[in-house]
Amino acid sequence: MSARHFHRMNRIAMKLLHEPGAHRWFRHDGPPTGHAITVIFNPAHILTDTNGVEMSAPAPFAWIRLSDVRAIDPERADHIDRAIDIKDRLEIAGDRWRPESCRLHSHDLLEIELIPER
Repeated sequence: MSARHFHRMNRIAMKLLHEPGAHRWFRHDGPPTGHAITVIFNPAHILTDTNGVEMSAPAPFAWIRLSDVRAIDPERADHIDRAIDIKDRLEIAGDRWRPESCRLHSHDLLEIELIPER
């Protein structure tokens, strides 16, 4: 029962907080045109511990729904740590990014740390 509520919360968060514009996920083993995706993007996300101490320098992060990844590539969604691979590329509002890491942030939301592509 609670899983249904978390899924609904992630859907609402994605609808309200998504980055405006056109975004694409270019899989290294996918089509060269990529896939349209919806993302939440923060160009200067800072990880903090429970006491408010900053644990990292500001870094760009994106959040993508796991259900969106599953709709594009069901096989990858079974391996959450590799759902968005480091060989893939993301295009967010015209800028190209390379994923550094991918982890499950909440019930249906993947958190991806990004590196700008040069």
